[in-house]
Amino acid sequence: MLRNFKKLKNSFDLVSFYYNDALKGFLNRPFFKKKRNQFLVAIIGFVLYFWYFLSNVREIGRLGEGARGLDLETFTELTRITIMSYVNMCIILSVALFVFVNSIITLTKSSVYITNILPYSRREILVAQKLFKMGVALVGYESILLLVFPLFGQLPIIKVSDQLMLLLLFHSIFVAIFSIMDALYAIFAKVATKFAKFSVTSVLFVLDIFFTLFCATYLVYFKIGIDTYVGRISIALTDLIVIMLLIALIILIIVMFLSYKFTLNIQEYKKLSYGLIRLPMIKLNLSTTFPAIYRHKSFIHSLTLITIFSLITTYQLGLRSGLETLANLNSLLVFSAISYADATARIRKYYDFYRVSLIEEVISLVLGGIILSAAPLVIAVYLKGSMLPFFMSMAIYLCALIAGLLFPTTQGNLNETASTTTTVFLSIVLYLVLRNDNVYLSSAILVVLLLILSVFLAKERRY
Repeated sequence: MLRNFKKLKNSFDLVSFYYNDALKGFLNRPFFKKKRNQFLVAIIGFVLYFWYFLSNVREIGRLGEGARGLDLETFTELTRITIMSYVNMCIILSVALFVFVNSIITLTKSSVYITNILPYSRREILVAQKLFKMGVALVGYESILLLVFPLFGQLPIIKVSDQLMLLLLFHSIFVAIFSIMDALYAIFAKVATKFAKFSVTSVLFVLDIFFTLFCATYLVYFKIGIDTYVGRISIALTDLIVIMLLIALIILIIVMFLSYKFTLNIQEYKKLSYGLIRLPMIKLNLSTTFPAIYRHKSFIHSLTLITIFSLITTYQLGLRSGLETLANLNSLLVFSAISYADATARIRKYYDFYRVSLIEEVISLVLGGIILSAAPLVIAVYLKGSMLPFFMSMAIYLCALIAGLLFPTTQGNLNETASTTTTVFLSIVLYLVLRNDNVYLSSAILVVLLLILSVFLAKERRY
């Protein structure tokens, strides 16, 4: 017992080391070395998040007021549907967060080296890496849960004790699903590399695509049916919550036991960030910038998913719907621009020496963004539809470049997560601002983002 406790303590010590190294990666950036900039970013982030939180609370309050006019039986049935809907969303969100965190978080070379030379067992290291990734995913999970959980406070037939059990249920689901996913990835990686001789990178890439499609399929085809079925079951709300909580806890205990006993944890491995794809860059002034974006693994992942979703939509709903899906999902593709800063970090300081001026670099990046955003532009012209997908794609592209400059991915354990999360958050804000599809406002925002990017690129050349 004491031996197991000591091993667990060693794992937590390693987790603490990983987080300390991650924070150093944040604060070592030139922009964040000044306390003023740290406080400024923290305040802006808090204000934007709090504003979004209040907006959700107001909308939830309106839903609660409308529901009070229903009879008790109908209200109870709708509440059961709501609870099951939240459970399903927690399952989908947990799977998506695992895929997201496992695919983008890579420990720095220094972290891996120090971990390997310290007197820790392989089991302790794997458990620590799992807890580290779970902690990162939990931050995102809590951020989303905080936005949606206030709904249950607006439903008078749900008691405080039920709300507490629901909170425990949602967190149990997250830990259980995360542990199941980690175990499945470990099993498939071991089997594929041992018997089929596939590389770990290719196996995990296929698993990422599969579980992303699983989330989309479950959300579109199964979630509503399951929600409705559970809603029609004649069972008290408290009994329903208790049963689901017990099932979640039992699954969690079994998975944790099996994972620890058989060391079912996906190990940290050297991830290939770039493919060997080559495209002609003749006379386009793109050779110094564009390959750093389109050859990145996230570009390949996103392009694969967008193509699959668009083809499925075209097959089911027709060409027009497929093209609209392609245009709307194109914003995922430009997230790969986050990789630019890290890919060029070592050579960017020599750009002046190689006579690559700041203006040439900016123009090259803009041309790259236009190429990546060409699909929604062409589709908007062809279908005579909205230009919003194109402007959103370009705006997110510029935000991704800026976020990548703020948090270079290989200079901290959480930098890629931070840059991706920042881009996602800014994307939500941009959509709320640009959704009226005003061409002049959209153009003005693109100009402002371009100026900010130019300032950051100019500062990066000095360090």
